[in-house]
Amino acid sequence: MGEPETGQRHRYRWQTVQDPGKSLAVSLARTLKDNKIQSGPYFWIDAICINQENLHERNHQVSLMKSIYFSAQSVVVWLGPSEDSIVSAFNTVKSVYTPSGKDERVYPSRQVSLHLTSDTAVAILYLCRLQYWSRVWIIQEVVLGQSLRFYCGKYTLNGEALEQFFQRLSPRLARKRTDDGPEFLRTSAFCIMRQRRDWHNKSRGAIKTMSPHYDDRPVDSKKLGIPALLATYKDMQSTDPRDKVYALLSLASEEQLEAYKLHVDYSKTPHDIYSHLLQMYIRQATPTRERLETFARLLYCVFGWKTDMTSDTALRQVLLQVEDQEKRWQSEFLHWPDGAESDA
Repeated sequence: MGEPETGQRHRYRWQTVQDPGKSLAVSLARTLKDNKIQSGPYFWIDAICINQENLHERNHQVSLMKSIYFSAQSVVVWLGPSEDSIVSAFNTVKSVYTPSGKDERVYPSRQVSLHLTSDTAVAILYLCRLQYWSRVWIIQEVVLGQSLRFYCGKYTLNGEALEQFFQRLSPRLARKRTDDGPEFLRTSAFCIMRQRRDWHNKSRGAIKTMSPHYDDRPVDSKKLGIPALLATYKDMQSTDPRDKVYALLSLASEEQLEAYKLHVDYSKTPHDIYSHLLQMYIRQATPTRERLETFARLLYCVFGWKTDMTSDTALRQVLLQVEDQEKRWQSEFLHWPDGAESDA
């Protein structure tokens, strides 16, 4: 599928199918029928619209995902047939939802504590632990979409309502990521919805009235570096390990993409990407052995490698570069002219 014609970009609607045992076509048809979704001229569904066997098309379409998601009229997420726990979670979230205006997002400017019963807390946790939230590809569709709506059977939930729900949590509980706080605060669902909030606040230039909700250091979605993105989402899942890097590129700043010289290329192996990231990392950060080994361990986690790093040739080569650079610095420092520092 090529890029849409001018004027049709905003007619995209996105569908993520989470219905094991059913074909994609059947799941989509049932979703449209049950929820009376007005599809408009176009649906864009990655599993259908991208020929995974065509390397050129795969590279091209994955590279377009950021602009397509961000320009989509709406993102439609299908969570499967109706389940009591999910419906209960939907109702709890809706009960505290305050709709925003056309061009703004409504967030509470004062502390609002949610008093959840044990049953509703369990339902919210069930929603946040759905397999949907574990897939690395859903991050960009949730974060970038202008309008987000979840469907479970015939029941629906506005994505903004879920944003507000997490926003209304008491600051004390939101900041304390310990066992005495709600467990759903430590889920990928919470992390991704928080990043969606930050992304759209900044893209609209919205005034930040919600602090100190969530935590004292909100995620800067547009300026997150490649290492930080990889660290945040290292435990997400994908069939192809390369996707755990490529699926995050749409969230990185242009400066980071240029600095790391990253672009979608499925002709490269995971080890090719690993070696490239190591080389680019020592150009962006103060190159010390400890930092480089920490980054290498992160990449091992991202790619799902369990082997010992002591036999890692690529890492050993980069470490030698770091050691040579440290020796040059030491030599330059020892031969620094007397008084040069004070004269400067």
